[in-house]
Amino acid sequence: MIIVGAVAVVLVIAGIVWWLATRNQESTDDAYTDGNAVAVAPHVSGYVTRLAVDDNTYVHRGDVLVEIDPRDYRAQVDAARVQLGLAQAQLDASRVQLDIAHVQFPAQYRQARAQIESAEAAYRQALAAQERQRAVDARATSQQAIDAADAQRASADANVAMAQAQARTASLVPQQIRQAETALAYRRAVLVALRDVDNALAVYRTDQARAAALDDAVKAEQGALELARDRYRKGLSPFLDVLDAERQWSQGRQQAVEGALQTTTDLVALYKALGGGWQTTGPAAGAVTVGAAPPSRADTTRAQ
Repeated sequence: MIIVGAVAVVLVIAGIVWWLATRNQESTDDAYTDGNAVAVAPHVSGYVTRLAVDDNTYVHRGDVLVEIDPRDYRAQVDAARVQLGLAQAQLDASRVQLDIAHVQFPAQYRQARAQIESAEAAYRQALAAQERQRAVDARATSQQAIDAADAQRASADANVAMAQAQARTASLVPQQIRQAETALAYRRAVLVALRDVDNALAVYRTDQARAAALDDAVKAEQGALELARDRYRKGLSPFLDVLDAERQWSQGRQQAVEGALQTTTDLVALYKALGGGWQTTGPAAGAVTVGAAPPSRADTTRAQ
């Protein structure tokens, strides 16, 4: 009993000492919460201009979370339009040059062939005259006549060489035509690509305006739904009105989601038409969708 009493006294003293040592210290219990982490990957890269959600906001599949600054790709589109005008002018000039080459080549070639034939005929005449002068007895002709025949033959030789050179030059025209046709095809391809950029931008802007209108309609339908629920709770309208308002809100929301997805697809197509500037991952997107189908509470981090 004495031992038990001594142990009890020691425990009491130890408890008093511990209480005196820790009475001014604050302590809290650790608390934990469960949550689902969803990775959000954008379709295109860019600087974030608007964050459409706050921390602990309920989001649904298809909700727009962030918007990117469109100035970069608009500048690219403006530059592409300038290139489009230059390419159109170059294409028109190449077509004119090609038409001229098709017309001039046959005439140049025929003219060169005629000059060769004329020079060869003159050469044959000069050669015959030279041979006649040299075949005549030296006492029946003069050195002046022989020199004249030699000069005539030399001139004919030069004319033949010149005509052959002109013919070779004319023979290069088909190659020049093929080169012009190749350049024309390239410029035509560039022109088509630039037109694709212009068309993609027009489609994107149209669908963007349509998506904004659908978002406004969803907000109006949501207000109508809340009003119908309030009237039902107060006994001013039947529950069928609530169901009808929910149906309209659900249909409008589905259309808004489809519009947002179409706008994102158009933006990707625009970046592709510009020759790049798009990727599967990055800091933000023009219209980012959440992968989870049911509503969830998402912890969102603001972009730096």
